[in-house]
Amino acid sequence: TAGIAFDDSQTTANTEDVQTTLKTYILKILVTTIGLLNNQGASGANLEIGSGGLRSAFYQWYAKGLDTWPATRSWLIQPIDPNLAAYRDEITGSPDLTLVNYVGFEVTTTGSAKAENAVFDAIDYIGNGVANLLLTRGDGADADGVFPDFLDFDEGTIGNRYGIALSQEGILHITGNLGVAESATATEFTDSNRTLIWPDGLFDTGFAGLILSLENAGTVIAMTDNTYIGRGREEIIAWFDTALDVDGTNDELDITAHGFLTGDYIQYSDEGGTAISDLVDLDRYWVRRVTVDSISLHTTRIGALGDTAQRVLTAASAPGENHKITKSIDTRPTIKYVGTSGTGSETGCTFNNIDEVILTAAASLTDCKMLNSSRLTVAGGTATRLTLSSAKLDDGVHAINVDDLADIVDCTLAAPAKGHLARVTSNTGSPFTWGHVVINQWNPAGIVSGSAGWEFDSGQAFTSEVITMSAVHDFANEEAVFYNDQGGTQQTNLIDGDKYYVNVISTTTVSLHLTRSAALADSSRINMVAGVTEQHALFAGRATVLNETGAAIVIAASGVGTPPSFRNIGNVATTDVQSSVTVTFEGMLDDTEVRVYAVSTSTELAGIENATAGSPDDRSFAASLASGTSVDYVIHNVAEGENIRVESFTWPSTAQTIDVQQREERNYDNPA
Repeated sequence: TAGIAFDDSQTTANTEDVQTTLKTYILKILVTTIGLLNNQGASGANLEIGSGGLRSAFYQWYAKGLDTWPATRSWLIQPIDPNLAAYRDEITGSPDLTLVNYVGFEVTTTGSAKAENAVFDAIDYIGNGVANLLLTRGDGADADGVFPDFLDFDEGTIGNRYGIALSQEGILHITGNLGVAESATATEFTDSNRTLIWPDGLFDTGFAGLILSLENAGTVIAMTDNTYIGRGREEIIAWFDTALDVDGTNDELDITAHGFLTGDYIQYSDEGGTAISDLVDLDRYWVRRVTVDSISLHTTRIGALGDTAQRVLTAASAPGENHKITKSIDTRPTIKYVGTSGTGSETGCTFNNIDEVILTAAASLTDCKMLNSSRLTVAGGTATRLTLSSAKLDDGVHAINVDDLADIVDCTLAAPAKGHLARVTSNTGSPFTWGHVVINQWNPAGIVSGSAGWEFDSGQAFTSEVITMSAVHDFANEEAVFYNDQGGTQQTNLIDGDKYYVNVISTTTVSLHLTRSAALADSSRINMVAGVTEQHALFAGRATVLNETGAAIVIAASGVGTPPSFRNIGNVATTDVQSSVTVTFEGMLDDTEVRVYAVSTSTELAGIENATAGSPDDRSFAASLASGTSVDYVIHNVAEGENIRVESFTWPSTAQTIDVQQREERNYDNPA
């Protein structure tokens, strides 16, 4: 064997605290033998960070290259967060990350992979969650900033070769966060047709992405037709039944299409129940992928990779509880705007495998696409003609977080397999116009407009634990639902706001279960006890809109086919979905003005200054409002026609045409 090593410091006098100020180390290696970095155990390349003198106490990480090859321009840039136990392979002594004084890179090889084939270039560290390279320029006195400026600084200058921004075949590879602008400097940044990729690494959530500051009133950030790609790993949540899904013979968890990979670092939660044997609530373990539908859990990462140190699992007695495991470190990039004084825009851009896109009130998305991403937060900004698909969600959570539903405009949204499309947190602006096309939207034929979900009488007999709903319920077998007592007396054995799973018995009857597996097997139905005669409700975890305003909102759906379904949080929130109906006024003279007001008010609901649709002196105007709305409509022709006013007109439930038959003023143009 052979090896090389680098010591940053060998004395306790020269120390740094990497916990108080979070730091991620960047290891930069030139590799000519590809397989050199893929070895585990005695052979391979590793990084050591320790305290207390040379190699007396340290954490060790294997810097393997299998997941990240080919390395950008031959250099492997491997970011490692020393505070994350998820990626530590070995521990020697009791290292103290508040007193780091040893940082080392070591390669131990065999005769088939020579040490000279791995060249160490640098170990550096950068801050976690902050802009690692910051651009401030283009305030009117010089050229606008562009992404190649980061390359010129980092890649193009000998003194600045950090490895944060590198290029390959015209693509920018970003390790860390790029920052644009700051509050002290007015900055103009305009760029287009760029592709940015954030590779994966051994780092924490928030380490990778773009931080775009609009804190200065003179700052303008305008992105056009860019593509942002995250190669990181997303958070994965999997639920299992402690009685039905625990294989005690093989010490495995049977979870259909779990999505975990060998070496994943997970947290186990008993969700307030009883922890299964050999696991501790909120402790972390490493996954070994046995099949696409089964995993085992291990005490160490090396154990998971080598199938050792496996946890012994024993199934609980029925009824089982709903426990979960979570791969909580999401290494995909975050693209966020901060500040509201400047202006920011993304036009025609594509966000692929991004953890979150965050807009402030000064930022907007127009004609953009979000693919395979988790969340869009619209905190006062706008998203117009956005296409969103393949959002990766859990039951009951949401893809779009928005203060005001009116801030998402004319979007094409693919309903996720789990979770909600949009969570609304404020009723300011209600009634909201819902003009979005939703692909594969669940059709809630049985839900009634107003406060209720699918209602049932809490005083019914519940024979054999069967719940008879007040209408056809539209639930799918084993899907997640949320119970709401609607301000009444909470049902025995149910908890207001909690999640359950339904076993569909008929179009109007269901039973409830604690786990998805139990619902699928119709095992261990929850015991239902007749209570007070009042209406309680079940809301679907896949409803389109999640009303978390704590208030009443009205959604006016227009031209979208199926109206959006909803779920209310709490007993105060109510949602009224009103489908808009079109009324067309036709037969009007040229230069005719139309106004539609809320009845007995001057509040205009629709209108036009000059109806031009149609042929001369046969003009038309179409307005769409919720069925049942009471209005006054007024038709003016100031030049030569008759003025008409109709009060207390009730908007119809189906499309209607009103033939105005406007008459010319008889004395206006009299040849005699």
